[in-house]
Amino acid sequence: MVPMLDMLRYHLFDNAHIWRDEFGTADDPDDFAALAKYSPYHQVREGVAYPAAMIVSGDADRTVIPTRPKNDGAVADSKRL
Repeated sequence: MVPMLDMLRYHLFDNAHIWRDEFGTADDPDDFAALAKYSPYHQVREGVAYPAAMIVSGDADRTVIPTRPKNDGAVADSKRL
């Protein structure tokens, strides 16, 4: 499974907009508040000892483009102790 980690911007890339009804979007203030609370990308904190993780992406995936998981992993790695 390919991760959808940035819940505040997922709907802006490729075909991920198909999940707008299921997850909501950051365009709606109520949805934004809920999404921001659990969006993994936005929960990464500076100086936390996160364990190593393998994040997989598919180059043919039209719902989670490969650059998103790569970026998400780089953000987590940059903030690790």
